[in-house]
Amino acid sequence: MRNYSLYRYNSFLKEILATFKYRGDTIIASYFSQKLFDTYQAFFSNAYVICIPLSKERLHERGFNQAELLVEGWPNKEYVHLLMKNERSKQSKKSRRLRLQSFQDNPFFIEKQNIDLSLNNIVLVDDIYTTGTTIRQAAIVLKQAGANQIFSITIAR
Repeated sequence: MRNYSLYRYNSFLKEILATFKYRGDTIIASYFSQKLFDTYQAFFSNAYVICIPLSKERLHERGFNQAELLVEGWPNKEYVHLLMKNERSKQSKKSRRLRLQSFQDNPFFIEKQNIDLSLNNIVLVDDIYTTGTTIRQAAIVLKQAGANQIFSITIAR
């Protein structure tokens, strides 16, 4: 599975993304949205777009899903609500070693499959690709549901 990231993750970008995700400055999403859309158009224009979901608890706590905000303004493109996520400890609070160890504990599932995933490629959208555990876990569930090729695009890696 191939990931495309706009930027290399550094201390400056870490602060920008923390302001967006944890302090609720959602206007930041509009800047990255267009750049992510350009990447999508260049490489995956016919693929289904699936945002990495938050658990219900995290969504309630934050008030928004940052991945969904990143694709909200994409012209003539709807994203597919297919993946669901169980609650578990935050990946951002784990060390690299613990993230990789927790790979077996897949939090993603598909509640109701209403589309044929074998017809198109899939692009997963998320804000940060750190170890790749989140993206790979989501991809495993989608592959088990019949998905063809799966790619991901993120703001940073």
